[in-house]
Amino acid sequence: MIRAAVGLGLAALVVFVVGPAALLERLQGVRVQWFAAAFVVAAAANVFSALRWAAIARALGLNARSGELLVFYFRGVTTNSILPGALLGGDLLRAVQLSRRGNSLADSTFSVVIDRLSGLWVQAAVSLVAFGAVAIAGRSPLPPVLTSAYFALLLAILAAPALPLGFLTRSRYRFVAKSADTFVRWRRFAREQPAGFVRLTAFAGLVALGSSTALWLCLRAVGADASFSATLGLACGVFVGAALPLAWAGFGPREVAAVVLLSLLAPGAAGAAAASVLYGLASTLQGVVAAPLLALDLRGEQAGRGAARKGEGGR
Repeated sequence: MIRAAVGLGLAALVVFVVGPAALLERLQGVRVQWFAAAFVVAAAANVFSALRWAAIARALGLNARSGELLVFYFRGVTTNSILPGALLGGDLLRAVQLSRRGNSLADSTFSVVIDRLSGLWVQAAVSLVAFGAVAIAGRSPLPPVLTSAYFALLLAILAAPALPLGFLTRSRYRFVAKSADTFVRWRRFAREQPAGFVRLTAFAGLVALGSSTALWLCLRAVGADASFSATLGLACGVFVGAALPLAWAGFGPREVAAVVLLSLLAPGAAGAAAASVLYGLASTLQGVVAAPLLALDLRGEQAGRGAARKGEGGR
């Protein structure tokens, strides 16, 4: 409930800053064909996201079939997008479903965490290359101070896995210890599973390009003559906002980041906010379309529940 309240508050702040009339005007003038293209590309990016997760799960030696993980992934999309404020988030739902395939909950959860971290890491790499090219050409859409700060953000994300955080795993603060342990395990995964790491990186690159393209199409949908390379360069900052656990059905922090970073690409702050809202709506529509998957009973899940019932009967 706190997360939903903060997300709603941030969304309300964006509406207040850009002006409700200006935001509504941009949304009413949406070019449907561009938004439809954004929806298709965003859906394709989510398919690649599911395949990235499947590559990670297999590299970890988990029992996981790509088709099943595709179902599990889009169930998570549904949970995140049309069940705001639910106690069971989409990522946790993914981990629980994977554990029901006979895998440990700890390893299943780790696969989801690595999926998220690797996605952000590769997005930062892609955005750094694109934004660097734009900045070198003298076409950075950000003022100099913000350009420097944004470069620092991208470099910090890329450097995070290499930081010597092993000593923090012994911290008395559980959150710090678990976070450090995750980074240590991520680094060990990349070292011990090179083939799996290459596969997930390839899928993550496709996700980064697809998600950034969907964002660019949403900008075009609100009438922005935005540069694709500049959008690709700034996409990571927008998606960092989306990754913060403070959103309501995905809305809130992403819109704040979009207003800060995309206002000069879009027709003002209202256009940037409207593009971000459209990007969120593309995800919401995917959740609606995928909602019937919540009722689909896969064979592996049936077996998992049967084993659980037998275990309970033996106690």
